[in-house]
Amino acid sequence: MALKRAVVTTTTNTGTAPYTQDVTDSSAGFSSDVKAAIAAFSSRSATSTLATFKYSSGMACYDGSTTHQMSLNGHFNDNSSGTVTASTSNRTDDSEFLKSSNATPKASLTSWLSNGVQVTWNPAATAAWYFSTLLLGGDIQANIVHAQLDSDTSTTISHGLSAAPEIIIAMTELAITPPDGTGTLIIGFWAGSSSTQAGIGMDYPLTGDTVPGVVAQRVESASMIVKVSNTGPATTFVGTVANVGSTTFDLTTTANAFGYVSFLCLRGTTTPLVGKAGVYTTPASTGNASMSLGLSVAPSVLLMVPSRQTTTGSLASDDTAGAIGFYVGANRSSSASSVYGGKTAQIDVGADPTAADRKYDTTRFSTLTTAGADSVVATLNAWQSDDIQLNFSNVGGGQQKWVYLAFGAADSAISITSFPSEIANGLQVTVIGTGFGASQGTGNVYLSPTDSIADADKVTQSIVSWSDTSITFTVTRGSLLYNTNLYLFVKENGGTSNASGSVTQIKPGVTLVWEV
Repeated sequence: MALKRAVVTTTTNTGTAPYTQDVTDSSAGFSSDVKAAIAAFSSRSATSTLATFKYSSGMACYDGSTTHQMSLNGHFNDNSSGTVTASTSNRTDDSEFLKSSNATPKASLTSWLSNGVQVTWNPAATAAWYFSTLLLGGDIQANIVHAQLDSDTSTTISHGLSAAPEIIIAMTELAITPPDGTGTLIIGFWAGSSSTQAGIGMDYPLTGDTVPGVVAQRVESASMIVKVSNTGPATTFVGTVANVGSTTFDLTTTANAFGYVSFLCLRGTTTPLVGKAGVYTTPASTGNASMSLGLSVAPSVLLMVPSRQTTTGSLASDDTAGAIGFYVGANRSSSASSVYGGKTAQIDVGADPTAADRKYDTTRFSTLTTAGADSVVATLNAWQSDDIQLNFSNVGGGQQKWVYLAFGAADSAISITSFPSEIANGLQVTVIGTGFGASQGTGNVYLSPTDSIADADKVTQSIVSWSDTSITFTVTRGSLLYNTNLYLFVKENGGTSNASGSVTQIKPGVTLVWEV
């Protein structure tokens, strides 16, 4: 399968640091081919709201020899006296995958497993906190690249892939000296197939500042890097990805930019990743609503960053409390089921300076009101051939601007081009074709008495060797002795088979020696 994907929602293990935790999905068809992971970490042990704003996300990738990773987090406390008591602003760290704040807990991605990843906690988690991890694998290539913007309006960045990236994801803070910094919390997306990009940036008061104060937040529908400052628009700029090529891409900014920026670059190796980045306007009424993606392939991955903003392209004044979330979702490969989760939070530095909140959602996207209640709530209703349909159960917060990235890949078709003219029970034979997949994993070969791979009387064959273009198996007759028709099916590790569009009938035509 060209793109394998799953979202694993779990809670942090606790214990004496350092200790490891496996984040895996055995039903998604992975076969030691997980290449990238993106996580939303809530620092929350329940799905109810909790005072204190914390925002953490992470990215990691594996290029075949080296693990690259980074984390982004923000932490904000205030109190009834109107003074910010603790704030780490936003931090980027290129040696950690998950981090709640400057101190605890922290996790580095230390191993790539056959069906997921392994993280090592050090310092330890003090409670069972939720986090959701998007796992991406199959026929893709991934790399994380860090770049230093040096007071210029154009920076050329080497992406490190063997060809041009098709998806670029930014999680960064634009701090001058990471991992410590006071830069803007930034998440942005770029999709090459549709030439689209979008992003969000947010900045908020630091320790010792007096509240009520200002939270600066901005949503952009045509740029993926959004730098804002709560001291005013003079230090604000946007960055746009351009000139994406075989070795580099450019980041052009509307003002001289400085600071540290990180990108996850992805591409398909057999079929391209097709996607769209944009700003989704939530509907005015409840019920089902299409995202109107118009992709040429079925989307199977969705990243969503909900906000309470109602306008784009300026330091909007409709949400000085800084509501922001981060959710990862997937149409799980092999089982075609929706799996998603993430977190939402808001900072109220207005009339009630104690009302900062965060919340974890296991199966929905949402924003919070300044009182910590649900503002807008949606579930992922359906993955469609070119679109995604959401269902909104609460639209009380108005029509909000949610930044998103949706993408997928066309599955490589399985084709059988050659089969022996004679087969015998117990004999090793080889089938030649394309699209079988590099390794067997959960794949299989079947002989069926009908042209349906779902036939209850089909017989599973005993695999000897497996490659993308050749499978050798030992023929197993089973109950097929007296059938007048016989069909051959190959199902690869991700669940794709030749059952649709390329059914192979081998009897009549092939000589059967069943009595051997």
